Amino acid sequence: MTPIFTQLLSIELLCFVYLMLMHISIYSGIILTGFNLSFTYLITPKN
Repeated sequence: MTPIFTQLLSIELLCFVYLMLMHISIYSGIILTGFNLSFTYLITPKN
């Protein structure tokens, strides 16, 4: 393995991990907002 190749591989891995974390945070935010909306909808008394 050449040092350049390993450097590129590590950079690619870092980008992949960063994208995964971004997606996880975005999806968890969407899920949390959905839970909050449904929770408030269930809590509010219906007329």
